Amino acid sequence: MSRSIISLDREEGGRYGYLEAALLHQLRLQIKVNKMEGRHLHNGRTWSVATYADIASTLRVSVGQARRAVKNLAEADVLIIGKFKQKMCDQSHWYAVRAASEPSVTVGGPQ
Repeated sequence: MSRSIISLDREEGGRYGYLEAALLHQLRLQIKVNKMEGRHLHNGRTWSVATYADIASTLRVSVGQARRAVKNLAEADVLIIGKFKQKMCDQSHWYAVRAASEPSVTVGGPQ
């Protein structure tokens, strides 16, 4: 069995849960790469795009656990979920991590 290391912020782990903290770390990393490459820019923000299955695979959890982690972070107002679908059959969601001082807003795009 292969082992992998998943990084997370210990304080965020205590605040949101360890799976949620690992997801935040992963999303921040993907967003940083996207920003450096000039990809996935919508509404003045750089996003990460993934399906629940992608998240589950990356974090080595079930799709249900990935879905709950996303839901928990969105309800905690830490994660912004956008919809910028290219095709109607696209199951991807777009994610951005809210800065601590950033106000809440509703984000959308073409469905």
